[in-house]
Formats: sequence, structure tokens, C-alpha cells
Amino acid sequence: MIDLAAIAAPEWVETAGLGRLDFGCCALSPADFDAHAGTLFGLVAGVGQEGAPRAATAADLEHIQILACLTVRQARKPGEEPQPLRLVLAESDEDTAAGRLWVGRLPVEDVGHIAGAGIRRYVEAAARAARFRRGSEAAPHDGRDGEAVRDNPGPVAVQAAG
Repeated sequence: MIDLAAIAAPEWVETAGLGRLDFGCCALSPADFDAHAGTLFGLVAGVGQEGAPRAATAADLEHIQILACLTVRQARKPGEEPQPLRLVLAESDEDTAAGRLWVGRLPVEDVGHIAGAGIRRYVEAAARAARFRRGSEAAPHDGRDGEAVRDNPGPVAVQAAG
């Protein structure tokens, strides 16, 4: 049985920048990766390269802020119930009554931990999905044979044509 509650449960990231707060982070979705591929590429382009690490740029900070905004869904103080919360990129979009907090209020280190949690959960989910796909085989039907479409789907196509 698949534990869907465990899959959907947030990962809690402890921060100290705004007084002790825990942020409930969800995994980034494939749609997030598609929409923000440039952001992710910008963050990982220098990973694993030899030499001295380069200094973080304003673009790097914006990239991790985007990832943090995509990741956070809740916040809580230790021992309290979580509250819905979304981080927003623009200070003008902040509305604490509506549960929107400007990401710029958080220290950069905290934003990095939050963004890392979202990426880490996505990578773990992608690895599980890849193991699942490797362990299963497509059943040949509907003109398909495994992953490739057959050149001649057979008599079904002839009947359908007429």
C-alpha cells in the first residue's frame, strides 16, 4: 500500500532568522522544474567544478528565493499548530493577514535551507519514480510495443479506417 499521506506531508525546516520558525516545505513538482529550468541550471552550473568557489551573485539569491517561494506551504512556531503560509518574491505582494510573507525578510541562509529541502525531496521522488519505471514493462496493446509505436498496428487500424 502506498502511503500517500507520507508523500504529501511537508518536510519541516527549522530556521532561526525570524525568531524560531519551522517552514513546511513540499517537494518541487515537475511543472515547477519545467517552468524554472533556467533558475535550476543557474544554481547547479558551477557545482562540481574544480577551483575556488565563486561568490554568490544577485541572480543566485533570486534563484534560491524563487525555489523557496515554490516550496513553502506552511509555517509554525515550535509546539504550535502549522498555519498556511506562502512566501512571495515582491515586498508589495506581502499580506500577512492572507498568509503571504515576503521572502526578503528571511536571512539568506534560511532561504537556502528551504530551497534545498524542496530540491532534495524532488530528487528523492524522481529517483523512486525511476526505480519504479525500471521495474515495470509496458504491455503491448493499442498499437504500442513497449515504449515504441509499432509501424504496423495490425487489423484494428484497418477496421477503424473503414
